Amino acid sequence: MAKEEKSKIVQEQEKQVEELSQEKGMTKDDFLKKAQEAKEQPKTETKTKKQKQTKKETQPKEQKQTKQKKQKQIIGVKDLEEEFGIPGKTIRRYLRKMDENKKPRGPEPYQWNHDDPHLKQIKKNLQEIAKRKPALG
Repeated sequence: MAKEEKSKIVQEQEKQVEELSQEKGMTKDDFLKKAQEAKEQPKTETKTKKQKQTKKETQPKEQKQTKQKKQKQIIGVKDLEEEFGIPGKTIRRYLRKMDENKKPRGPEPYQWNHDDPHLKQIKKNLQEIAKRKPALG
């Protein structure tokens, strides 16, 4: 019985192959050759997929590096905190009192470009504050 079922399945598959080959204008042998080639090609395609993945992995690293460069150009309170050893809360309190600070009150962060003239003056003021060593906190 199992042999009869297999032979029926094989016959049905052969009919499908013949129908498909007629639709595409190929002979049965041409169709089978093309199918055999298609089986061999996925091996090479997996290599190209791996190569594409490695290219994708290298691109985000390059983008991360450019983002870090852009972030270094923008100076924030955390950078000032590291530079002067004063807590960010205290720096913000002094920034609100400084005339050089052009940031309006609100939720926007304190940020400056690295070449901003106001930032240079703010750094000078913070240096003086750090020398006085006020009650930090």
